[in-house]
Amino acid sequence: MSHPQVRLSANHHRAIGTTLAILDEMLSHFEQWAHGRELRGVLYRESNRLTQAQRKSLLNCILVLRQDLRTLAKDVGLEAKVQDVASAIWSQSSGFWDAIVELEPKYLRRYGELPEESATYLKQKVAELAAHLQELTGCLGRGERAKARPSQRRPVNGR
Repeated sequence: MSHPQVRLSANHHRAIGTTLAILDEMLSHFEQWAHGRELRGVLYRESNRLTQAQRKSLLNCILVLRQDLRTLAKDVGLEAKVQDVASAIWSQSSGFWDAIVELEPKYLRRYGELPEESATYLKQKVAELAAHLQELTGCLGRGERAKARPSQRRPVNGR
C-alpha cells in the first residue's frame, strides 16, 4: 500500500537520506559476510564462521530491511547516491593520515616515555607509512578522479 509522498525540508531530506544510505551500506557489508567474505590483511583478518542457517537468516533479514528502505525512499522521495570508488579511496586515505601521524613518538608520549631507539625507529616508520599513504592517495591523482566524476570537477588552486 503506497502512502502519499512525505514533504520534508532540504535539511530533513539530507539527514534522512544520509542515515539511510549508511544503513544500506552496512547491509551491503553484512550481505558480503552472508556470502562468505573473509578479508585478510597483515593486521586485520575476518573470521567468518556464520553457519548456513545464520547466512540464510541474515540474507532474509537484509531482504526485509531493504524492502523497508525502498518503501521509505519512495515515500520520502530519496534517490540512490552513487559512491565513486576512486573518491572513496581518496577521501578515506586522506582522512586516515591524521591517525597515522598520531603514531609519532611525540604523540605516543602521552602513554609514557619511549626509549630513544624505539622513538627513532617509530619516527622513521611512521614517516614511511604516511608517505606511502600519501602515494596511495596520489595514485588516484586529480586527473583520474576528475575523469571519473566529470560533473564535479573543481578548479586547481581556486582557478
